[in-house]
Amino acid sequence: MRACIVFVMALLLCHSVVNAEYYLYFMNNTNENMTLMNTCDSKLPGSACKVHHNGKLDAFKRVESHVINYDQHITWGHQYTLITYFSMPGDEKEVRNNFFETVFHGDFIGSHIVEIGISVNGVKHVLLDDKNSKDKVLPNKIGQLDYKYTDGNTYTFYVNAQADHVSDQGIDSIYYSIDKKPSILSSEEDNELTVVTYNIQAFPNYIGIALDLNKMDSRVHYLSNVDAMKHADVVVFQEAWDHASRDVLKNMFHNTYGYSYDPVPDNTHLKPLNSGLLILSRHPFTQKYFVNYQDHQSLVDADRLSNKGAAYFKIDKNGKSYNLIATHTQAQDDQKSLAVRQEEFRIINKEIINNHGLSIPAHEPLFFLGDTNTSFYNKHEFDYMQSTLNLNAEGVTQNLSKAPRFSYDSSLNLMIDPKVTEYGLYDMVLPVKGFLQPSKSVSQITPLRALDSNRMYQRSLNTKLYNYGDVELSDHFMVQAKFTFDGY
Repeated sequence: MRACIVFVMALLLCHSVVNAEYYLYFMNNTNENMTLMNTCDSKLPGSACKVHHNGKLDAFKRVESHVINYDQHITWGHQYTLITYFSMPGDEKEVRNNFFETVFHGDFIGSHIVEIGISVNGVKHVLLDDKNSKDKVLPNKIGQLDYKYTDGNTYTFYVNAQADHVSDQGIDSIYYSIDKKPSILSSEEDNELTVVTYNIQAFPNYIGIALDLNKMDSRVHYLSNVDAMKHADVVVFQEAWDHASRDVLKNMFHNTYGYSYDPVPDNTHLKPLNSGLLILSRHPFTQKYFVNYQDHQSLVDADRLSNKGAAYFKIDKNGKSYNLIATHTQAQDDQKSLAVRQEEFRIINKEIINNHGLSIPAHEPLFFLGDTNTSFYNKHEFDYMQSTLNLNAEGVTQNLSKAPRFSYDSSLNLMIDPKVTEYGLYDMVLPVKGFLQPSKSVSQITPLRALDSNRMYQRSLNTKLYNYGDVELSDHFMVQAKFTFDGY
């Protein structure tokens, strides 16, 4: 009798572990809107299976598609199917032709997934299946399909399955994605310059005690291998605080960007963090100069621990000179931080743009770039920065009709705490007036995501947040800009 009671209790305990909700997600990682229609198996009641997003899905956005109890109302030996119908990007009306399909099988206790596939234009492709020694779809796997669609574009479809290490359930989170490679700017001529600015949130690992860094080492290594990063003339990183990460980026990008500028201030003011700036160039530097803001004022909030500043540098692109000022200014939006940040713009104007010792020639181009912590859409703050630095902001408007519109976007970026509501175009590359102006300019905000990296789908080491599936490479999106100078 005692043995029977123990057995029943064990069953109840096991049942309580697997009697939980599991989640399916869909990401539209393209620059066009689409439409979703999610369905549950007809054998499942609404209490056991729920759909959470039907209708328009914005460009670059991920949503939850299904929540299902993998044990309740599941009959042993029966199979069940969950379907996510989707329109292809730019064709929001036609939904039924394409769909992801997840099939799972009821067990004596719980269930297991036997197949995850995708149908495109009526043709099915299996992405993950049970053709292995476990006779079930295994966790921590990625299925992938490259498909050239009728619109002439090649799309990649991904599915990733993840398991919670504290659960007996084999899989508890499934991530569907449709991906289209971003348009990448590059320069073909010597009178063209392509610049990337990217805040990568690479803090020293000890900051992980207070802040979820989302597998920083994995992010940095992945970023250093992304082809999209290898087509510019100049790449400027902000928040490259961690020394090991800086070394990885310099070493891994060296074959593409043979020159690097890692500005280190003469006086660190006993602050533990450096400037956070790391500059990579395809072309040699002919001049370099760094202004440490701490030499001129005291920073506030968390920035008081850093040596934030502005780095001026000149490059020689096959006989053509280009001047650039890279910075990451004081963060936060309270009045004290705003005053510090506006003082930094005055410092840049005095110590670099109008510095007679630097003597930047007016017949050469000069650019201002970086994470300005000043949103283009905040007229009061942006106008102050623009007027103080005499910036030409015409090129900024060229990305406003494209998606996304913000380089920091809490509705799209998975690394931003979902409780935060913040949108801003803080990251930009702008010509300085009074110097040679471009005849043509274009810029684009470009999300980069690690959809093919199983590690990036897994839980972060910081256990304060339950954030599977965080495939972002930073809490900011990369910004590209290209400038052409006729007759230069």
